[in-house]
Amino acid sequence: MTFGFSERQWQRVREDYSAWWRGDLGRPLVSLVRTAAAGASALPECLADWPREMSDDEVVAEVVARVERTELHGDAVPCFWVNYGPGIVAAFAGSPVHSAPDTAWFGRVPHERLADIRIALDRESFWWRRVAHVTELLARRIGDRVQ
Repeated sequence: MTFGFSERQWQRVREDYSAWWRGDLGRPLVSLVRTAAAGASALPECLADWPREMSDDEVVAEVVARVERTELHGDAVPCFWVNYGPGIVAAFAGSPVHSAPDTAWFGRVPHERLADIRIALDRESFWWRRVAHVTELLARRIGDRVQ
């Protein structure tokens, strides 16, 4: 895998971002990120929209391929957002997930009365296991080179 920064590049980023926050950089921070189309898959950005049948290893392989096709320019830093949609925590508690183009929607869990609502993490849910395991695998695979 060629994606990532050398220690020298990270040092430059730390210096430039620190100077910017102090008001001493004298220019804006400009991040330009381009993902090459060559070899791109048809999978959407939101990982919750990827087929549930994909194994965690297949998800990680696709993410790594995307990261490797990413070009960084200017002040951009290597990063990847494990994006399962804005309400994935609701799915961890039992909310149904509905895929939509480039996002996911999370349905309500029906209750008769407000007093009946109990929010609890379901560590056996597909979504908790998927997100936790994929994140762990990605951290092991690219975590020392990517935020």
